[in-house]
Amino acid sequence: MSQTEAEARYHYFFGGFGGFAPIYDESYMVRLDEYQGQAYVQLACTQLVGSNTPGFGSPIFSNMECSLKEQEKKQKQIIDEWIEFFRTNPKALTGVLFRTGITQALLEAVCHQEKLEILRIKWGTKLDLSVLKNVPKLKSLYFDGFRSPIPNVKFLNYLQNLEVLNLYSINNIEDFSPLYHMKNLEELCVSGKAPTKGKRIIFTDLEFLRNHPDIKMLSCGYVEVERLYTVSELEVLKQKLPHLYTSCDFFTRAIAKASKGKHIIFL
Repeated sequence: MSQTEAEARYHYFFGGFGGFAPIYDESYMVRLDEYQGQAYVQLACTQLVGSNTPGFGSPIFSNMECSLKEQEKKQKQIIDEWIEFFRTNPKALTGVLFRTGITQALLEAVCHQEKLEILRIKWGTKLDLSVLKNVPKLKSLYFDGFRSPIPNVKFLNYLQNLEVLNLYSINNIEDFSPLYHMKNLEELCVSGKAPTKGKRIIFTDLEFLRNHPDIKMLSCGYVEVERLYTVSELEVLKQKLPHLYTSCDFFTRAIAKASKGKHIIFL
């Protein structure tokens, strides 16, 4: 069944290190001439040179006998056409999922979309995420890794309407204070990389959850909590979150650590 905007926002599956990832169908676009007026699109418009893998590159060049330089030129043209479209049609889209790596120019361009509610960013390098302040209507934001570290998550201060937030495969962030002020969160995933690739993500404590009584799903991977919680403290905190899905094992895992007098570490 073709994915709808509602599915893109709410239908998630457990994957990776306990994180959530949007369900994909096979309907993704590479070139702008494939676009037919949809409000929600999946794009694989980068990583086209030298790759034939759908979703991570496209077979668009596979049957073309052209040099690497010619392929790179065509790749640039494809990206430039999407950038121009994003900038000149600011009311066209409500959802964009990038299935291949995103550039700063693409990110800045897609943030011209005034109605954007769903955004998935993949494999960015040295991205300036402050441009997300231009899409304050976002309700679902999914990050799928970064090729270079992001220095902080201050950009979340601009996104007070977020209901679904997935920060997947990030490291070296210790200040998550913006989470305290995001009153509409219903699904939250924070996942770092394996410790051999960098230190774990650090939460000072879990008290920010008190500000999210409507949260339904929580997931953490390679996250360490500095505060040493007791079992009773965690049980009280859990009671403040009556809407958590029964399938969510966040507190089960946390209480198992606390019962042994240990710091909470989600692996």
